[in-house]
Formats: sequence, C-alpha cells, structure tokens
Amino acid sequence: MAALTKKKAPQKRPINGTKPHKPFKKPGKKTRPPTPSELPSSLFVEDDDPDFPRGGASVFSREEVAEARAEVEEEFERESKKSKDTRKKKGAKKLLAEAVDDFGSLFGDGITGKLPRFANRITLKNISPRMKLWGVIIEVNTKDLVIGLPGGPRGYVRAEEVCDFIVDDGNKDSESNLLCSKFHVGQLVSCIVVRVDDDKKDGKGNKRIWLSLRLSLLYKGLTLDAVQDGMVLNAQIKSIEDHGYILYFGVSSFTGFLPKSEQDGGVFSSGQHLQCVVKSIDKARAVAIVNSDAGLVSKIAMKDLKGLSIDLLVPGMMVNARVHSTFENGIMLSFLTYFTGTVDIFHLQNSSSHATWKDDYNQNKKVNARILFIDPSTRAVGLTLNPYLVQNKAPPAIVRTGEIYDNSRILRVDRGIGLLLEVPSFPIPSPAYVSISDVSDEKVTKLEKKFKEGDYVRVRVLGMRHLDGLAMGTLRASAFEGSVFTHSDVKPGMLVKAKVISVENFGAIVQFSGGVKALCPLRHMSELDILKPPKKFKVGSELLFRVLGCKSKRITVTHKKTLVKSKLPVLASYADATEGLIVHGWITKIEKHGCFVRSSENDIAKLGSIVSGVVERLTPLAVIIHVNGNAYLKGTLFDEHLADHQGQAILLKSLLRPGYQFDQLLVLDTEGQNLIFSAKYSLINYAKEIPSDLSQIHPSSVVNGYICNIIENGCFVRFLGRLTGFSPKDKVTDQQIDNLLDAFYVGQSVHSHVLTFNGETGRLKLSLKQSLCSSSDVSFIHGYFLLEEKIAALQMSDANNSDSSWTRSFSIGSLVEGEIQEIKEFGVVVSFRDHVGGINVKVGSVVKALVLDIAKSDGLVDLSLKPELVTSVCVDGAKKVLSIPEYNYAIGFASITDYNMQKLPRKHFLNGQSVLVTVGALPRSCSSGRLLLLLKSAGEVSETSRSKRARKMSSYTVGSLVTAEIIDIKPLELILKFGTGFRGRIHITEVFDSNHATENPFSKFKIGQLLDARIVAKLEQSGKSGKGYQWELSVRPSLLIGESIKIPAAEEFNFSVGSIVRGYVVKVDGEWVWLTMSRSVMAHIFVLDSSCEPGELQEFQQRYSVGQAVKGKVISINKEKKLLRLASCPSSFVSGSSVDHEIVEVDIQENKVSNVTCAEHILQGDIVGGKVKRILPGVSGLFVQIGPHLFGKVHYTELVDTWVPQPLSGYHEGQFVKCKILEITRSSEGTLHVDLSLRSSLQDIQSIDSMVLDNSL
Repeated sequence: MAALTKKKAPQKRPINGTKPHKPFKKPGKKTRPPTPSELPSSLFVEDDDPDFPRGGASVFSREEVAEARAEVEEEFERESKKSKDTRKKKGAKKLLAEAVDDFGSLFGDGITGKLPRFANRITLKNISPRMKLWGVIIEVNTKDLVIGLPGGPRGYVRAEEVCDFIVDDGNKDSESNLLCSKFHVGQLVSCIVVRVDDDKKDGKGNKRIWLSLRLSLLYKGLTLDAVQDGMVLNAQIKSIEDHGYILYFGVSSFTGFLPKSEQDGGVFSSGQHLQCVVKSIDKARAVAIVNSDAGLVSKIAMKDLKGLSIDLLVPGMMVNARVHSTFENGIMLSFLTYFTGTVDIFHLQNSSSHATWKDDYNQNKKVNARILFIDPSTRAVGLTLNPYLVQNKAPPAIVRTGEIYDNSRILRVDRGIGLLLEVPSFPIPSPAYVSISDVSDEKVTKLEKKFKEGDYVRVRVLGMRHLDGLAMGTLRASAFEGSVFTHSDVKPGMLVKAKVISVENFGAIVQFSGGVKALCPLRHMSELDILKPPKKFKVGSELLFRVLGCKSKRITVTHKKTLVKSKLPVLASYADATEGLIVHGWITKIEKHGCFVRSSENDIAKLGSIVSGVVERLTPLAVIIHVNGNAYLKGTLFDEHLADHQGQAILLKSLLRPGYQFDQLLVLDTEGQNLIFSAKYSLINYAKEIPSDLSQIHPSSVVNGYICNIIENGCFVRFLGRLTGFSPKDKVTDQQIDNLLDAFYVGQSVHSHVLTFNGETGRLKLSLKQSLCSSSDVSFIHGYFLLEEKIAALQMSDANNSDSSWTRSFSIGSLVEGEIQEIKEFGVVVSFRDHVGGINVKVGSVVKALVLDIAKSDGLVDLSLKPELVTSVCVDGAKKVLSIPEYNYAIGFASITDYNMQKLPRKHFLNGQSVLVTVGALPRSCSSGRLLLLLKSAGEVSETSRSKRARKMSSYTVGSLVTAEIIDIKPLELILKFGTGFRGRIHITEVFDSNHATENPFSKFKIGQLLDARIVAKLEQSGKSGKGYQWELSVRPSLLIGESIKIPAAEEFNFSVGSIVRGYVVKVDGEWVWLTMSRSVMAHIFVLDSSCEPGELQEFQQRYSVGQAVKGKVISINKEKKLLRLASCPSSFVSGSSVDHEIVEVDIQENKVSNVTCAEHILQGDIVGGKVKRILPGVSGLFVQIGPHLFGKVHYTELVDTWVPQPLSGYHEGQFVKCKILEITRSSEGTLHVDLSLRSSLQDIQSIDSMVLDNSL
C-alpha cells in the first residue's frame, strides 16, 4: 500500500478537467503527477471509498471517476495492442537468434517459475573452466589426446594433464609413448575444463578447449567417509604389486587396492586409467578394496547418499532417474532426490526419435541415465539415455567421413534447425543430422515446406559427433562434387582445388572442400626462390594445387606451375618406378657429385605393398634387404619373418648369402626411411586382407597376423603397421596352459578371431583358439612345400655336386623299382638301379614301390610296399600322407598341425585310420605335383575317427558329464556350448548345493571359461520355443561325482510350509516380487510380507534387483502350479496357530488372478506391515490392509500413545504403516476380524518366536 499512498499524495494540486487525457505512462518515469483519470485501474481496486486528499474534497463525483477509469482502461488496451504488434514485427526477425541463444544457455537447480524452452547442451559459447565433461577419445597422439565432447566440440588433453604423479613403468620410451600405451581410441573418459582459448587467427574466433584427466581436479574434496560399498570410482594404477595393484583416486587421504583375482582380463600398467566398484572399505588402513569387472561397473547406479553435493557428481556416473517434464528439444529428469538434469533430444533412448518422441516420456517414468556434464557455476547437469553410453560403451562409428548414402530416410524435420536422417549403413542403419545451412546450396528458411518425414534424400557425411553417436551430413549438391573429405581420400599426385585460410612466413594453410587442411610450403608457392608468400595467396582465395604427399595426416601440396600443369606420370612410390620413366620433380639438395631430385613426398613404399629385393648382408638377428629399383631404399627382414614354419626359418637363414633374390616381400611397417619386411607365405598371400587401420576390423572375423610379444597374461598380435590386438591367456588355446611360451613364440604366424570390437574401439580383443581360428584352406602346408623347394635349391647350390636330375626319375604316385639295401626297425632302405626283380623283402631283393613323397632337401623318397595302398603315414612331423581309395588310391598331403598349433602337442594318427578331408588344391607345378588336402579342424579330429565322434555326440543323455565353455552370463543363467553345435544353460540354483548357496553364485565365472557340467534335463523342442539351448546343465558338487549318475526324470518338489528357503529375484511386478527357487519352481512375496518398516515398504520395488538372493519362509504351497508364497518379514510368519482366509495368487506366466485357500501365518502380538486403505468417518479409525486379501481395523484410540486433537490428520490412503496385531476373532458366520494398533509404545514389544526367527534369517 506504500506505492498507492505515494501516488495519491500529489492529488492536492488543482486538476484541469478540460485537458485531454495523455497515454498511460509507466510509474517509474519522471513526469507530472497523474490525474485520477490518468491512473491505471490497478490502483483503485482496493475499495470503493471516496478519496479525501488534504486541502479539500475531490472535484470528481464517484460516477465521473468510474467513467474516467473506463476511458483510461480502453485507451491503455488500445496502446498495448499497438505496442505488441510492433514488438511482434521486430521479434520475428530475432526469433531464430533468440531461440539459438536460449538453446545454448545453461540453467541449473536454481530455476523457479516458468521452465525454459530448451534442454541444456554444450556449445562453444557456454563452455567454461571447471566444467566437468564426459568424452570419448578420438585421437591418440604423442603429445596430446583429442576428446570428442557432448554435442560435437573437441577438447585437447596435454600429456602432463593425464596423471598427477610421474609414471615409471621401466620403459625407456615411456615419455614419448605414454599416451599411446595408456589410452586408446574409443575409450570413455571423465575430464574437467582447465582453460578455453580464443583462436582468432582465422578471423572466426574459434575456441580451443583444454581439458585435464587429473583425478585430483575431478575428485576434489572426496573423502573416505563419502565412499560407500558398491560405488563406482575412476582410478589410476599407481603401482603394481605381487598380488594386485595400488590405486590412486586423486586424494591423499585414502588409496585403493585391486586384487589380481578381481582383475577384468587385459593387462594393467602404471598410470593407466580404469573404473572400479568398491567392494569393501578398510577404514583403519584407509584402503578401498575394488573390482574392475567391466560388466559389473556398467550395471551399478549411484546410490542416494545423505549430504551428497554437486561436487561429488562425476561425468559417466549412472543414476536412477524419473521424468520431470519435456522440452522442445529434450526432457528434464530428477535424480538422487535433490538434483535435476536435462537430456538433449540427441541423447534419448532412441537416437532416431520421430516427431512423436514426447509420447515415450510420460511424467514420473523411471529410466537409467548417465551424467554427461556438470557446470558448477550454474549447477546445470546434462544426462544421456543413449543405450550404448548407459552400458558404459562408446557408440559405434559405422559411417565414415566422405561416404555418400543415396537412400537416406528423413525421420524428423526440426523447424528452423535441421533434418534427422536414417542412413542405410552396414550392418545397422545409423542416425545422421543435417543442419539447415547444409540442406541446400540455396538459402532455405522453411524446412517443413521442402522436406517431409518419410522422404528419401541423398546425403554425404561431413563428420561425426562421436560421443553422441551421430553423423553430421550435407545435402548440398556442390558437396557431392568434392573428391577429398578425409585424409584417406588424399592420393599423391592428385589435383585439388583448395581455399587459402591462413598465410604465414613458412607457407600457406589451405583447406579442401571437405574440410581437410594441407600445407603449401613457401618454396612450393612459386617457381621462383622467394622470401615471402606471393600476393595472390590471400585469405579466401581459391587456387589449384597438386598433392605431394600425406604422412600421418600431414598433407603437403604444391602450387608450382610446372608441377600443377604437368601431363607426365606421377611417381608416387618406389613400386611405380620403372627404367626409362620420365617424371617431373624438384631439386631438394645439391652436392659436388650431383643433385637430389624428388617427385613426391611419398617416396617410401606403402604398408601392405609387395616388393622384391636382394640380400645385402646378414646380421645375427635379421637380413638386410636392398629394394630392387631404388639405389637408396633398404629394409630389414627379421629371422622370425623368413618363414611360417620355425624350423624352415632357421634352416633358410643358415643357407642365405648376399645376393640372394627375394621375389616377394611384404612391407609390414616403416621406421623412417627403413622398411620392415616379411617373407611369410601366410602374410604375402593374404596381404590385401590384412588390416592396417581400425576401420578395417570387423567383429567375429578371422584375420592373419603374427605374434609380436608374449607376456604372462596373454599374447599381442600385430597386423600391418602398428595395429595390434591382445589375446588374453584364457582365449589363446582351447586347453588350459600355464606358460604361454610353451604354446607360442614371438614372430609366429597366427590366425586371430576378433572377439570384441565396436566402432572405433582401440583395444582389439582377440582369440587364438584353434576351435575359432582353424584354417579354411591349405595355405599352411602349401607354403611349407613352396619353401622346401627353395631350401633344396639353396642346398644344391652350396654343394659341390649340384646335380638335381635324380628327382626327375620320381614323381609322386608313380611306381619305381629298387633294391633292398638295408632293413631297419622303421622300414627298409632301397637303392635304385637299372634292374627289376621280385618283391620279397630281403636284403638284395628287388621290389616295386609307390612313391609317396620326395624330400629334395634330404635326398630321400618316401615309398610304400603295400599292395592295396589303403593309407600310409609319413614320419615327417608336419604333414600326413594319405591315399584315397575311391579315386584309385590317389596320394594326397594334409597338415596335422596349423598356424596356431605349431608348438602344441600334435594328434597321433594310426596306420590305416580313416579320416575325412577336403580337397584344397589339385596337383600343380607350384606344389611339385602334390594333391593338397585339408583335415577337419583340430576340435573335430580330437577323436580317433569321425564316426566315433558322431556316435559320442549322439550319445549325450541326461546324466552325461560334459566339458563346456561359457559363452554368455545372464543374471539368472549361464549359457554354454559343448560338443558340435550343442548349447545348454546352468540355472542360478544349479551352481551350489542347497546347503551351500551364496548371494552371487555367478561371481567366479567368466565368459570363455571351461568347466565340467552334468546334463540334468533335455528341453522339449517346440516351434515357438525361443530358447537358444537344448540342455539343462548343473555344476552342483554333489552331481559331479562319478562319470555317470542317474538323474530323476522330473525335478523333485521338496518344499514344506514353515521351511526357510532362498530364491533369486526374477522380476518385481506391482505389489509382488517373483523369485525362482529352482529350474521349474517359482515363488512370490507380497509387498506387506517383505517388511514391517514403512520406509522399506515405500521403496519396495527399489529394494530388489534381478538376480538378487532373497530368503523367506514358506507360508503356502501350490504343487499344481509349482508356486510358493513366501514371507521375508520375520515377525509376520512365526509358527503357531494360523488364520485361514482367501488370498490372491498370481500366475506368473499369464498374470491372471485366482482365489485359492491357504493360511496366513499371523499371531496375536506380531508386528506387521500395513497399508491404509480407508480412513473411516468420525471416530471410527482406519481400515488397514495387512495381506493380499486380509484387512484389519485400527480403533481411534489406538492411533497414538498420547492425546492429540486430530489423530487422523497424519494419515492418508495408500500410506504404509507399522502395526501390531491386538486380537484375531472369527464370527459364527466365518467372518474374520483383526484388531490392530499403531501406537509406537506397543510396536517395540515383539513375540519371542519372532525374534528367534529373525536370528535364523
């Protein structure tokens, strides 16, 4: 009212009533005092009493004041309408700009009143120091990491910002190799912004975001009291001890310890970042014991802790959340009681959301989310529902920059912003987004008129928002004309148009149409020797260049007129050089004896190319090769790369001499101007299929490589260049081995099976198991015979008598005559002369024999004297000689080992044993006329015959003991494979005997683990069965005794009312939690039987998770449905007299409700949980539910201990309460009446039986 008095005070002045009214003015503006007729009506709404200003009465009557008031209101409305129209016209121009500003602004928990229109998102405008972000590594360089951030910006982490302590892992190259050895592309990291630089060199004011991974900044203020069991923390390996790893959490008040038994495969090194779950806390020693299992880490959500501050929130943390509201471009979630956060539309559960996406997010819907970013200054929190990120995995980058997709479907049209597309990538479609500025070469203002949902368009990928899993594309017609969109598109010698974006003293930075940048050095900006850039190199000018080379994404171009306009061939590599070839080049150096000329920057041979060379010299560990066709190019051929077979490699090295010609050598790697070669047949023959980049890797594929290092925990397998994968110890062989050096050697050729690879994941996990990597062709034995020919030729060239004409008299499969010279235990020695005779095996007798094989290097011929020629086995350990009776006893050769089994024990075959083979190669000159055969894989020849194996496979019955491999671990079952194509499962109740059950029976199992199991049942196969297994298995210790035991046909139902049992949660449905008690028996617990504490009853659904172990007492049994009803609240099911009544029992399969009769185990004096169903009128009290169909009454006097005026005021329907049973009576008609009390003084008195039962649980 102070404002009203102040306005009325000036009314003592005379008022000229004849003066026309002026438009309404704001009170804050200094002007003459307004007349009553000029005052707005809002000042007169207090009452209708007349005004009495000091000095006399008002000159206006009440009717005149009302008339003036109406006139002012009418004029005010008219002026307001004009003002709104004017603002609308001006605002139409600024609408998009305002939307963009609102779209990029951040808001936090402090918001009140009307919610903003848009969800929070990270942009270059609002990013600031101290902001915590979740990111994915997209580049690992020697000096920094490149991080993909939410929304698409990139951040950079210097090497000194990855760790708080000095990393010393004993490697001399650790300083230069630190980032490459500790991080990989595709790794998710939590980081904090330390600085944002403005880069205004190009006039655009671009920002460079500098990040830090130091845990001391990320976990600033973390104390051991804030750490709880089950919490997920980021950590770094500080040191490696005998039994585990010492971890650093960014604070000095406590440390962590990771036992090696809890290590999630792989190899950890000092300074490495990892995520772990706190298992226990030793507060006395200030140590947190953790587990690094990736599957466990990905499933645990942050608990709601008391006093949790925003400083303890870390990007990547998973939280349980509820939908609060929806925005135009996302949703708001509430989580951890006190916090709210927003989800951008590109981070919803379905990245390809249609226009009706809001229908999927009703208010209070429960979701799992992970934190994307936290801004402490505004308290803004961003969340993600992306399925990959929620599973703690980086979204796969299936599409590549520059790729064109013709039939891309429009999923959504965002008015004034852009288009959401679905591109038909392989193996699954990918989402892509096209900004409104990229939909056409012409300006488009209204997208909805030009594009409709469901239309198909042609799009070219411009780049990736790696953390969002979203490709950015363009529909511009001009974009499809460009030939360079990525560094891989750049080829030496190609002509390209580029725009000058920066001119420096050392040269010009130019940019191709696809965004790729290149350097034009000063000496290549002109034909003349210039000291500064020419005038035509102006920022924004577009010029024609020729690419000189591309090394490590550093592209060099030239603008020399002679090179740009040259019509001569381009010499891009040494492999292109031929005698007499004329090319253009430039002088790089002048010496007294001549000058050096270059024609491109890529004079070195490419990875994966095949070259020829001559042995220049030999060293103890390698052979130095001079590349043919180039006077200066040399390479190194290490001894282990001379052959696929270790024995042949050693023999070949001893025979090599300078001047020996290698016709084919594979370029494995480059070290400066030096090349690294391989002469392995397995690598040369499949050079085009060997990957050199992560983008060429596909999951479940088998690729050729070689072992480059062996450590205690596994083998490192390398391909072309530095592309390396790791095979853990449990994945290298089908059998368990203690020492990997007994099974493999460094340099060994191997086939590797890609186990896990998602998009740009840097860590390539492989398996070397023969069962997954067996050869599908005869390349292993073919390479052996080819090299045997070369070794024989070298041996003959070294010998004084190099006559090899004797081999012409023999051909495999032909009959020859010779004289028995000597009889040995292993056979007979035959000498060949020009005579014939009988076949008696006596010294001096002449026999006819079949030529099985010719070993030129040893000067031996393998023969057979068997008339029927059924089969014969060669004593050579690498091959087996076979005859094929169906084809006139044709002689063939098959290897009894393989690439991955060269050092493993070989299978022994019996003379005359039948085997099944596949014809791999017909007799040709390249194999010296040998017929090459392929045996079945090692797993299939483990038995003495295939028929015996088939009989064994068909003999699997209930009771059989099998060896199986775990291929999947689910919350309630293990999926295993055994035999050939057989699959089974181990139910969670089949791990331990009933008296040794544990909380987590699957904790000691891992995927790939081999174990012995007993078949306990066979599933009935039906057409609609969607189960991926045929057998029920068990690993109960009592069932694994003996080779074969009798298993009952039907599972025993040995449950009784009153017994205490343990089950595992299957699901929580409404007011019931469902448990599995065995393979075929289920149980359920009613919400009010789960506890008597109101707080626990309120959080009923949150207290249980799938796979959780729960104990309870059996209170009813339905043998027909194999269903138990349990109670887990001790005081509600003690033994004694019971009350019969009807309860509701739910069929878990069909969710139907049926009435059955059973006993509710309650006693007078028991403390039970209840739910207020109805508040009775007057002083009648409450009607409380204490069972599915059991209710009791609380009298008005039993609500509280002391007198209060309104005892019912603190209760409402649906509220959970803690009750005590006062009396149970039944009328003559059978009606049950239960009297209850809510008085707290009575609830502390429990029956003795209840406390005894509590202790038993």
